[in-house]
Amino acid sequence: MKALYGLIGVVVVGLVAWMVLWFLIPRPLASWMVHARRAPGKLKARRARIGDQQWHWLDSGPGGDPLVVLHGFGADADHWTLVAPLLVRRFRILAPDLPGWGDSGPPANDDWSMDAQARRLAGWLDEQGIDQCWLGGNSMGGYVAVAFARLFPARVRGLWLLAPGGVRSVAYSELFEEIEAGRHNPLIVRNRSDFRRLLDFCFFRRPWIPYPLFRYLSGRNMGRLDMAHPAFDGMRDNSPPLEEMARGMEIPTLVVWGEHDRVLNPEGGPLLHSVMERSRLEMLPGCGHLPMLEKPGETARLFLDFVDQSEQQGRQAGRP
Repeated sequence: MKALYGLIGVVVVGLVAWMVLWFLIPRPLASWMVHARRAPGKLKARRARIGDQQWHWLDSGPGGDPLVVLHGFGADADHWTLVAPLLVRRFRILAPDLPGWGDSGPPANDDWSMDAQARRLAGWLDEQGIDQCWLGGNSMGGYVAVAFARLFPARVRGLWLLAPGGVRSVAYSELFEEIEAGRHNPLIVRNRSDFRRLLDFCFFRRPWIPYPLFRYLSGRNMGRLDMAHPAFDGMRDNSPPLEEMARGMEIPTLVVWGEHDRVLNPEGGPLLHSVMERSRLEMLPGCGHLPMLEKPGETARLFLDFVDQSEQQGRQAGRP
């Protein structure tokens, strides 16, 4: 009987400790969850100061063609952890936290234009010894990717644009209607209610997020409040529309867009496809603004098929 009471006591103490960690001190559990999500894609955190910029990125290590993937506004490199395991056998995956986001330091100047962000990315790639890569981006990251391809076309083997930002020749999305009406920008998180609302905008079906991870992610977004407004204004006001930047671009491009995107109007997909010479468009049913998180399997399959097709066309045309 004493042994039974002792076992019950151990279980009770364990449950209490777990509840304390889960609700009162969630950060250790959240950190463990973040690192656990990186492991299947062999993603390791890297840090370096390059010039006057502190960078943080995830790197799957040597092997395979470089695939550089860029996150969106307010996000970070961990947005690519679900799709990475499906691509890592073929590619060396590098996912930087763009300056000002994630664990990278703020940019040395206040220039948030796409060209400025693309030039910062070029400097980071130089330090990695990467002369040419496949380049992907979601939302703002897709906008940066196109700016980079326009400035440095010889460095990009192909573009992978997932609901890229910056298309302006279409009607406002539901999110941008909020902004134009003078209401609070849903992309800028002031509190946990704002973060829940942002998740509803980003996903067709909002996934369950464990409480410690929710606390960690919402707190991370709330901590960027002072920077978020100038970053958004600079991105929107100091860069040309994406369709102008991409018009006539001859780099092979895969455009993927969720049919139920509430952040950016899905009509941007067909428009972008119409102005890019060598583009392919895939519209995903039952998907919102983050295909690599909401439909990682289908998103990865489409990209692998696109790469195979691009390489075959390149061989037929005599391109390296």
